[in-house]
Amino acid sequence: MKNEKSFARQVMILLVLLLAGLPTSGGTRYYIDSVKGSDSRSGLSERQAWKTTLPVTHLHLVPGDTLLFAAGSHFSGGLEIRDSGTEGSPIVLTRYGKGKAPLFTNPDREVLGGNAIRLSGSYLKVMGLSFYGCAAAPDHDQYYTDIWETGAVRIMLGANYCTVSHCEFSDCPKGVQSTGEHSLITRNHFHSANKRPLSFPGWGPIAIHLGNSNQEVSYNIIRDYYYIGGEFGADGGAIELDDGRNPKRNIYIHHNYSHSNMGFLEVSWNADISKTETYELRVEYNVSDDYQDFVMLWAPTHDATIENNTILRRQQVKNAIVPAVFCCDYGGVTIRNNIIVVDSTVTVFTCGNTDDHHHTHNLYWSVDGSLPRLGTSLHPTELYQVNPCFKGKGKAPYTYQLKKRSPAVDKGTITGRTSVVDFKETPVPLGKHPDIGAFEVQVSGLRK
Repeated sequence: MKNEKSFARQVMILLVLLLAGLPTSGGTRYYIDSVKGSDSRSGLSERQAWKTTLPVTHLHLVPGDTLLFAAGSHFSGGLEIRDSGTEGSPIVLTRYGKGKAPLFTNPDREVLGGNAIRLSGSYLKVMGLSFYGCAAAPDHDQYYTDIWETGAVRIMLGANYCTVSHCEFSDCPKGVQSTGEHSLITRNHFHSANKRPLSFPGWGPIAIHLGNSNQEVSYNIIRDYYYIGGEFGADGGAIELDDGRNPKRNIYIHHNYSHSNMGFLEVSWNADISKTETYELRVEYNVSDDYQDFVMLWAPTHDATIENNTILRRQQVKNAIVPAVFCCDYGGVTIRNNIIVVDSTVTVFTCGNTDDHHHTHNLYWSVDGSLPRLGTSLHPTELYQVNPCFKGKGKAPYTYQLKKRSPAVDKGTITGRTSVVDFKETPVPLGKHPDIGAFEVQVSGLRK
């Protein structure tokens, strides 16, 4: 846990440096300070800062405008941004000043469905803010419509090209709900959401919930999204894709670190309002040390690739009813170049016709001396019960970097992937072939 906090702290330090050089966009800058501000002022400078977000609701924001929230401020309730920026001049919500990031909370689901910030316009950016204690959905939500409205930050249908970055989400049963297209959710820290469900009894907490096509989730830290109890014994997870009212196409999930969540990715089917199949799902260069499955793909899935991930499933079940790595009810999934670490309680491939999955160049290792239970036949290119030789040193998740003599080095296959860097942002490949797993071995800046 200490190593994870250090890793998160490094991300936040980087954020401060980035924001210190935040360029002026040519628009108007509005300042809000809940400690020293007053709503009777103009809001146009730090000394003239507003105290609450109420004056913001009366603004007509234009491309290039920036809402700046003072460090150390605390805001309760919901704020909706309906105006839009442009590609070159987005509307930005961010922080200013030294100290703790401004805190936003909305524990009342009767106010904007519990959203602390709701994005209803396009080309909006939320950067460097902190969210905590936002509302859950009602229990026994039969049609799930309240569940799909919940989220500390909610990107509405039609709110396209929105970004949520460098934010912190603590004790939020749902961090981000995105139904906009071309959304980017990147370099955030989601944590400490294991105290209450999203909707009892069937829904545990979810860090990132996607309900439309053309979305990217990258470089986030997600941990402790699980709830013990309810219909499934335990539920929750890092990322979920469902709803069914909109297409599920072109979803790119990469370079995330996920720890102690009740699964990494789930794509729904039976729970959707209407049945929507999934297309062009890419899951690359993630490190997942979670409970239950790495992916649960209940929906028919086409052109999906799961590659170069480092996945650990070892005696961390916590009442999970599906102790597996890949639960895919249908075919159409290519699984390659992954390191998969299990124990005797876990089966790698479950559900559906496991022979419909195209799996090559993976490394399987069981840490308790048992042979990995594949649930399918081994491909000739795969390494079976082979120790990947993790370094085991440094700050998590970098403990899962490979030693330079690891059997996973140069044993992957070139895939035509989107990513050109590994989890540590090292170029890939450094040898003739990529390494298996999320990390590419680098020696003195160059490959051996």
